[in-house]
Amino acid sequence: MLCVSRAELFVSCFGLGFFILVLFVCLLSGNKPVLVKLQRTSCVLNIRLILLWSSEYIEELVQTNANGGNKLCEGTFLNPGSWGAALLAAGTTLSAMRHILHGHGKIAYALVRPPGHHAQPDHADGYCFLNNAGLAVHLTLDSGRAKVAVVDIDVHYGNGAAEGFYRMDNLLTISLHMNHGSWGPSHPQSGSSDEIGEGRGLGYNLNIPLPNGSGDLGYEYAMNELVVAAIDKFQPQLLVFVIGQDSSMVS
Repeated sequence: MLCVSRAELFVSCFGLGFFILVLFVCLLSGNKPVLVKLQRTSCVLNIRLILLWSSEYIEELVQTNANGGNKLCEGTFLNPGSWGAALLAAGTTLSAMRHILHGHGKIAYALVRPPGHHAQPDHADGYCFLNNAGLAVHLTLDSGRAKVAVVDIDVHYGNGAAEGFYRMDNLLTISLHMNHGSWGPSHPQSGSSDEIGEGRGLGYNLNIPLPNGSGDLGYEYAMNELVVAAIDKFQPQLLVFVIGQDSSMVS
């Protein structure tokens, strides 16, 4: 298990099981669980949306919502209510992160939907409109934290965070996922181990594609031998976990 004594921990997730686990860890560590109220859009959120995504993409989402919804890319539709839900998820994620940044605790958990780890700087992808974890990372770096690490264990490649921070050396992105490759124009990234970042970010994107059926032992080995080693070397001040639970036995 990852040691988080040297870094604060933030979890962006859309599964109840891991929420119960985090709650248990909080109680064991003496941290009092705090529920953060769902937060709708604000001026601060609007500014961060523009900083992370192109204004054309945000305008597309706003107009598509105003027109009653439409298909954004293959398999991803913005339906009535989707945009409001995405803003709630993003605002709540930022509120949870601020709980840590303002010194109210060392662990926060954002139980939100829709998920966001496929949303890219200029388009939606994989049922994701806004990258919640990406917003949390941006807020953290703006707060003065020098280095942040993202660990994504969803069964699919966390290409949104990787693409958004692919050229940065103060963010380490790690994704454990099945070896699914690219799935079309909206998801050109393959998630292969040779996608390691570019420019200043070269070497700061770690992809760990796992064979289907790897199971608990495969994940445990990858975490202990690769993820923990990379984090120990990078020495982040804060860890962000993206916990999509479609990597379970059911999938």
